Amino acid sequence: MFNPNLTQRHLEIQAKENIDMYNEIVETAFKKCIRHFDSNELSEVEQDCITKAAQKMIETMQKTSMVFAENKNIVFQQNTPSK
Repeated sequence: MFNPNLTQRHLEIQAKENIDMYNEIVETAFKKCIRHFDSNELSEVEQDCITKAAQKMIETMQKTSMVFAENKNIVFQQNTPSK
């Protein structure tokens, strides 16, 4: 989801934010869902929990991003001189 109009610095920031989001999803899902370490495979319950946790986190991040984008547009419009 990279925007080609962004500068290199913006791309680096966006990439770091994507990595941070991925790491947060993994850590949160692991802490919430993984309870048994007696197998090298996930149980069906663990798999379902991880899927739901990741989906919820991604949806939350998308909604948050939309709010930030809307606020950015409002600030931009307020700071743009009218003709």
